[in-house]
Amino acid sequence: GEERMKHPRERVHAIGSLRTFDQVLTFVDENLPGMTVIDLVACIWQLGQAPNKSTHDLFTHPSFLELARKLAKTVREHGLDSRSISNLMMAVARLKPAQPGIDALMMLCEEVLPSVVSRASPRDIASNAWALVRVNPSNPETLKLLAREATLKIQDFNELDLANLWWSFASLKFVDDTLFSLMSQEVLINVHSFSAQNLSNVLWAVAKLETPHFGTFVERLGKVVASRISEFDSQALSNVGWSLGTFQVDDHATMSMIVKEAVRAARPWTPMQLATLCWAVAQVNLQDTSLHVAISKRLATGHMDFHPVSLENVMRSAAVLKVDDPFLASALLSQTRRKLDHFKGRELGNILWAFAETRAIDRATLVSWGREAMKTVDDFGPGTLPKLVSSFLAFGASGDELNALTSRLRLRNLERLDNQDLGALARALATLRVDAPRVLDFIARIAIRRAHANELRDPKALADLAWSFATLRAKDEELLTALTGVAEHQPVAS
Repeated sequence: GEERMKHPRERVHAIGSLRTFDQVLTFVDENLPGMTVIDLVACIWQLGQAPNKSTHDLFTHPSFLELARKLAKTVREHGLDSRSISNLMMAVARLKPAQPGIDALMMLCEEVLPSVVSRASPRDIASNAWALVRVNPSNPETLKLLAREATLKIQDFNELDLANLWWSFASLKFVDDTLFSLMSQEVLINVHSFSAQNLSNVLWAVAKLETPHFGTFVERLGKVVASRISEFDSQALSNVGWSLGTFQVDDHATMSMIVKEAVRAARPWTPMQLATLCWAVAQVNLQDTSLHVAISKRLATGHMDFHPVSLENVMRSAAVLKVDDPFLASALLSQTRRKLDHFKGRELGNILWAFAETRAIDRATLVSWGREAMKTVDDFGPGTLPKLVSSFLAFGASGDELNALTSRLRLRNLERLDNQDLGALARALATLRVDAPRVLDFIARIAIRRAHANELRDPKALADLAWSFATLRAKDEELLTALTGVAEHQPVAS
């Protein structure tokens, strides 16, 4: 205490040299009365940089509590410049995983941000968005505020800040069509200045948000990737492949180049990266099985272990591409059996369909695992249920087995199905003469509602629904009237 530093520059320099929690908190204890708001922010920043964050509980430490109280009081009384707000938000974000109570400081930042955001640089805006990914904004207006400011300053963003901002908004599932349209223009104008990592991050972000009208944008970036493919590491190429697959971009040349890089394995590819690329290859219907052959060879050496989502992606893509490799299917089945308890219902339902398609599974296992998958039917994706049911049909499951499989279904599960899948489920029940009046009632109610809303216009779905109810002698006058009304307005060719 006797030698407290008086000069601001001395304090800032001293704070920057602190490396551990204990050093920072000791410094705070000795110098707090004379510290400026810049010093206070610098201390939070150094705490965010310190190693072993989880070994201390900041919110039980008296020195930190005093630091936080003085920071909040000073900021509310005198404000904070945009760069300091950005630094504080990033520091809080780095502390967050190990220090849940730090949220109060982020709320303080969000409270002050509107008063300074107009003076924020593009780097500050991108940094603020990145910080919110780690902490999650308490006020939904915060992201809108950053988006509006970014829109006004979009031409001042460099490649790194542009990529980081898009990545952050995608991670938060925040969409602003006006901003994203401007960002895509800036990316295309300056695309040759983007590093491989930044291009990969942009493609990942666009795919994460699945904004439909960005397909052409993704295709154009894909061609840039193809011309510079040697610059991209395995994670970047996996991201590019995933983006092309998400938008089902018809650019087999670029996807083939990415597959060739993965098969060549000049750089290490993780099982998850390879599995993601398998999924993408199937999504764009690239008839190239070389990636699956390479995975099969690595499995034979015992040096490849997939987690459930990756198992699903590899096996499902193998089924879609009709990969004829009994060893690959057997190895994936073995890993699935070992990890069955870790599968979500959606993953298990999809991989069962793939095993059934390739005849890599026996009937008893299919039925047993199918029932296991149905325990979490609420987790199913839109197409999972029809695929699982079709697998039961393909393996000659009995009506009782299919009835048991569908006994857990609720109306909300069926409302996720598109019209073709709804018709396919009805046809499966009818084919095996399954006595499931509750499920049929759900199907009828959904079909009637969609027919009245003019949303049931698919001829095959109409035919499947009508045939199924007739086959099961499930008389439903309202459904028949609705289907007939739709059919009368179909083109003659249909």
